[in-house]
Amino acid sequence: MGSGGCHRPPRASRTVAHSFARSCPGAGEPVADVVLFPGAAGRPSRAAAGCDAAPQAAMTPPRVVVVERGPGPDATLRSAVAGSDVAVLLPSGAQLDDEQLDRLVGAVAAPDGADVAYGDLRLRTGDQEATVVAPAWSPLRLLGEDYLRGPVACRTELLESATDEADPAAWLAVWLRLAESGARFAHVDATAEAAGDSADAAADVDTVGSQAGLDERIRIVSEQLARSGRDAVVTAATDPRFLRVRLRPPAGARASLIVPTRGGRGEAFGKQRTFVTEFVRDVAARQYRTDYEWVIVADTDGPRGYLDELQAIAGRRLRVVDYDQPFNFAEKCNLGALAATGDYVVFLNDDMGVITDDWLDALVGLAADSDVGAVGCKLRFDDGSLQHAGHVYDRNHAYHAYRAMGDDDGIGSELVVDREVSGVTGATVAQRREAWEAVGGFSEKFPNNYNDVDYCLKLRLLGLRVIQANSVELYHFETKTRVNTVRSNEGELMRRRWRHELERERYTVFRG
Repeated sequence: MGSGGCHRPPRASRTVAHSFARSCPGAGEPVADVVLFPGAAGRPSRAAAGCDAAPQAAMTPPRVVVVERGPGPDATLRSAVAGSDVAVLLPSGAQLDDEQLDRLVGAVAAPDGADVAYGDLRLRTGDQEATVVAPAWSPLRLLGEDYLRGPVACRTELLESATDEADPAAWLAVWLRLAESGARFAHVDATAEAAGDSADAAADVDTVGSQAGLDERIRIVSEQLARSGRDAVVTAATDPRFLRVRLRPPAGARASLIVPTRGGRGEAFGKQRTFVTEFVRDVAARQYRTDYEWVIVADTDGPRGYLDELQAIAGRRLRVVDYDQPFNFAEKCNLGALAATGDYVVFLNDDMGVITDDWLDALVGLAADSDVGAVGCKLRFDDGSLQHAGHVYDRNHAYHAYRAMGDDDGIGSELVVDREVSGVTGATVAQRREAWEAVGGFSEKFPNNYNDVDYCLKLRLLGLRVIQANSVELYHFETKTRVNTVRSNEGELMRRRWRHELERERYTVFRG
């Protein structure tokens, strides 16, 4: 029994002592030993939690120890959690009431539950409050930002296996080791509270996981990537509280850049241009590790002179697929992919421009992971404002996060790090060919709109992650080559097909 703790028998309707809801006395010191959810073998069932008739003699209640966490799992903390089944780690100066604790530990205690469950942190100053909201499990984002800054419940045996007494590592190293071992992480709707003027709690939020220092965080992430066999360069991001992880493309990677077009012309940066021609020229002006080809899906009912210009620029890299049907963006993309020869297929609108020189290598490097389904990037209008920074699926709608904003870093700086998102736009999306084939490509029932939403949700249904590469930027002179109209039947079909997936956004804080 930990010092100052309490031990109470399980009850059907309440599982946590009221005396728990107070600040921790000090880093590594247990606040309470809590009996939660009686059941067999330390992995109790949800049914037992609400069953008064469960025979007490057959119950083997897990022991839950709540501690305040310091910068890392040092000897004091390891001693405090020893012998427990679940360790609940609280940020400095934070409190967690009974209901919130029930939710957090319940996510770990269930037979099919997570190994690590994490929640959110609310700071209160007078009558003002701000909540640091964590996303759904995002392993890529974790490399750039230790976002587990609220309360965390972890199976103690796993916590002990991920720590080394000779190396009291930062918590970031622990989370990465657990993720590498296959531990299951889950975000839970549980919120700890701390006074906004608490120096310790404020430091936890403001430094965004940087307590170990920039060099230490670079070392931790670099070592984890090396263990997993990934060739990567880890540096400080534009905001040094975060890291930029540039995964190099695999040796011999070949990408097919698929561009549906009718050779449209328009104005960008004050000058008239044939958009696809200038985009191909822009890409050709840079060098890449990734070999690539162009697959131009060209309408047959318009001017074709631009194809000669593309041939002169792209040479042997150019393949042309004729398209003689009424406009269907999804069908044009699918036809291009069928004609492509690359290991990676990258769908691009024709009205694009390059901002980040190594954009192709960066997208392919991220798409190479076997559990990644699709990768998008930041897209900007020619005035520099944001057109796309990932999809948001919320309240039965799908839209672009942070659309029309300038150089803002986003809420919680979520526009700084590469991260998991609900979906990405079809205007720029890279993937392994096998990922595209696994879901049958784009649904041609969405000729104009929502084909990318449907596509990303199909990938996620297979357990594949969708990535927004915020460290990669392209220009997108959107709708300057066609009028974008949303057909009512497309919206109705999208909501009917994916209603449950569109109810609540899980990755992006910003909703507008």
